[in-house]
Amino acid sequence: MQIYLWSPSQNAFFPADMVSDYESAGWDVSDFIPVDDGIYAEYSAAPPEGKIRVASDEGLPAWVDIPPPSHDELVAIAEQKKKSLLAEAVTVTSMWRTELQLGIISDDDKASLTAWMIYNRELQGVDTDAAPDIEWPEKPQQQ
Repeated sequence: MQIYLWSPSQNAFFPADMVSDYESAGWDVSDFIPVDDGIYAEYSAAPPEGKIRVASDEGLPAWVDIPPPSHDELVAIAEQKKKSLLAEAVTVTSMWRTELQLGIISDDDKASLTAWMIYNRELQGVDTDAAPDIEWPEKPQQQ
């Protein structure tokens, strides 16, 4: 039977029979705490939905709510969404732009191209620093 140790500073479990290997490698093992099989089984498994494992105030593992994303993380998510939507607009409009340049675009496709180009302009104007309070422009209907 394997015995495990918990390290609050590493937020991780380690096999007790490998402590000397960790020490030889220069690890600080001073905070390793022996834990029973129940604690190891509960906290080495996948976390419950919406939770992450942390070291509690007592130094033992505990589940806590995943913290909400920071403003910088929300801005990064919004930037990625903006890039993705702009790339989609380029893909959707590429054939119509070629047809327009060749003078062979239909009136319906020209109207669609115009709608998508307006959408593209609106997307470019989205201020991602306002995340999470962003009003994304509505995507035109695809025909």
